[in-house]
Amino acid sequence: MEVEEVSILSNLAKHTFRQTYAAYNREENLEEYIRRQFNVDNMLKEISTPGVVCYFVCVEHHAVGYCMLNERGKCPLSEIGDAIEIKRIYIDEHFKGYGAGSLLLETCKRYTLNRTYNCHWLCVWENNANAIAFYKRRGFTICGHTTFQLGGDVQKDYVMIRKLGV
Repeated sequence: MEVEEVSILSNLAKHTFRQTYAAYNREENLEEYIRRQFNVDNMLKEISTPGVVCYFVCVEHHAVGYCMLNERGKCPLSEIGDAIEIKRIYIDEHFKGYGAGSLLLETCKRYTLNRTYNCHWLCVWENNANAIAFYKRRGFTICGHTTFQLGGDVQKDYVMIRKLGV
């Protein structure tokens, strides 16, 4: 990924994370996480890691969403087996409902099936009802939970899986 694309990814990640979680979290926790996680240097390091891939979805040459897969992500549930983590999938709220999320999930599925994996896993905040419903409609099931640290706040995430090619 070129430096310009990393900058686009960083800005999109900050923007969509704020859209998704600002109304439900303390500003200082949210901003601390965004500053630490989504700065250009950290994003470049993250996407340069072997086994990590990132895809954008664009409308009129403008990135409106992205997903990130991690082949080496450690699932908090050992019984998952041979799976790829969907580390992130975010869509600008103005473009939700037009198929961008489905397109990214289909891209994740094609990437995964072209390798030796048969399952996706991801974590989703227990209070993100829209995302949970979206994933369930696309074949994911809740199979456990884990924690997520957002600044000083420890939150509960569901672990969801989707079996592929069955």
